[in-house]
Amino acid sequence: MLKTLTDFSIALLDLLEAEAKTFQRGIIRVGAAFVIGISASVVIIGAVGLLMRAFYLVLAGLLGPPGALFSCAVIMLIIAGGALCYARRMLQ
Repeated sequence: MLKTLTDFSIALLDLLEAEAKTFQRGIIRVGAAFVIGISASVVIIGAVGLLMRAFYLVLAGLLGPPGALFSCAVIMLIIAGGALCYARRMLQ
């Protein structure tokens, strides 16, 4: 009886150790993916900003500064609205 209880306790502790190692690897993987995702988001935001700046400079020569600002703002609102609709659809 005591041997069975001891064997069971040892098996349970071995299982807990294996699960803890798996959990630790999973946490590290999720953390690395989170850091990479945040870094990629920062780069994408910078790239979109530079793209809109270049588009503004092109439009400023054609429409003047107020028209170029208005056009760029409308384009950014359309992009943001599309992203919000997509995110909302993902949650449904």
